[in-house]
Amino acid sequence: MNRISPDNQLGPEQPGTIISHYSTEVAVEDLHGQLFRCYFRQSCDHLVVGDHVKWQLDKGDRGVVTGIAPRKGVLSRHGKDGHEQVMAANVDCLVTMFSAEEALSTLSVDRYLVAAELSNIKAVLVVNKIDLATEEQRDQLESIFDLYASLGYSVHFVSVSKEKGMRALKREFDDKCSIIVGQSGVGKSSLINTLLPHESIRVGEVSSGNRQGKHTTTGAHLYHIPSGGDLIDSAGIRHFNCWHTTSDEIERGFIEFAPYFGLCKFRNCQHAKEPGCALQAAVKDGKISPERLSNYHTMVAELT
Repeated sequence: MNRISPDNQLGPEQPGTIISHYSTEVAVEDLHGQLFRCYFRQSCDHLVVGDHVKWQLDKGDRGVVTGIAPRKGVLSRHGKDGHEQVMAANVDCLVTMFSAEEALSTLSVDRYLVAAELSNIKAVLVVNKIDLATEEQRDQLESIFDLYASLGYSVHFVSVSKEKGMRALKREFDDKCSIIVGQSGVGKSSLINTLLPHESIRVGEVSSGNRQGKHTTTGAHLYHIPSGGDLIDSAGIRHFNCWHTTSDEIERGFIEFAPYFGLCKFRNCQHAKEPGCALQAAVKDGKISPERLSNYHTMVAELT
């Protein structure tokens, strides 16, 4: 049964933004901030939160999405069916959170950064629960993230619960559409609660045994931050993949590699043990982190 009214019964076409997605319907916000539950045409069946759309008012307070504007700042992951699954669109800033209490893998950091670079999205790195870290843990974290700061990435050491370092972090969200990602238990929901004090976002439990948080959100949603900017609650999304990219694209995702492009002896250099490799030479000269180059090789190997 077709629940969409004929075109001659629809109101004029108008712009809107997808705020939430409910399987066969979406919530669209118009230019005046009003929300409308909308169906969508078959040509628009891949809508995601953050999409800018054209829609028309149907009977009562419902509507029909009739078109999608070109996307920018697209974040995706590997879907269960083996295809790319777009999770959010028109994102300006990817805020990745880590916990100072947990062991950190630089490979996981680099995955987020490459995903942000390939989507032309600003990347912000946040280390939360710094008040719970030992002095040794803090020293290790500062040593790791000093490298990322030197590359030009925004790095914040904070305690959301103690409100330490939050003033500078909150400014990262001003006038942008941001999304917060990270493993469960790092404090994403607590940060969202801080940014959106009037919204009821549940904070996930953390088990006393393995301290792994439990997912508490069930669907992505776009919120407006009172101080300015928008925030997409990523609904338990832990990571984004670069599986649908090429080795050349992953290479471009490591921004400090750029000065050495085209300088290798061999055009098809894999930057491993080939003679005359410009990246390997840069590692020996201390201009590129050997761990970053190793992470690049790991990500390229995963493509196959």
